[in-house]
Amino acid sequence: MEKNGAILGAIIAILGISMYGFLYWVLPAYYPAWYWLIPAFFFLNACLLSFIIARSEARGERFSVKKYMIPKMFKTFGSLMIVVLCFIFTRVNAISFTLVLALFYLLYTLQETRILLQLNKEDAKNAQKKK
Repeated sequence: MEKNGAILGAIIAILGISMYGFLYWVLPAYYPAWYWLIPAFFFLNACLLSFIIARSEARGERFSVKKYMIPKMFKTFGSLMIVVLCFIFTRVNAISFTLVLALFYLLYTLQETRILLQLNKEDAKNAQKKK
């Protein structure tokens, strides 16, 4: 399952580079000043999720909702803090920054949910095999 975290990180990196190119060269008027912070934040969040999954599997622990809520809470509150900091320190293109962050948030959440559902299914299969 560790590969899912790596795949998620790769998706974030590819999306970050392609979105950078699109905003910087095609729509430069909408390029946010702190754009680099968005893919970096979600890449770090993917690393955290990958670490938690790998650590749980190494210990042989069952799927726990509490354990997987840590990256979700980090993502939610971190995103809100990034938006607030952007609005405080740079008001230039703050709306486009928020829209790009929302797009990353949505795509990341979809992939994260897919990974966690897959983990839950695998855990249910393993529990059923033990019976």
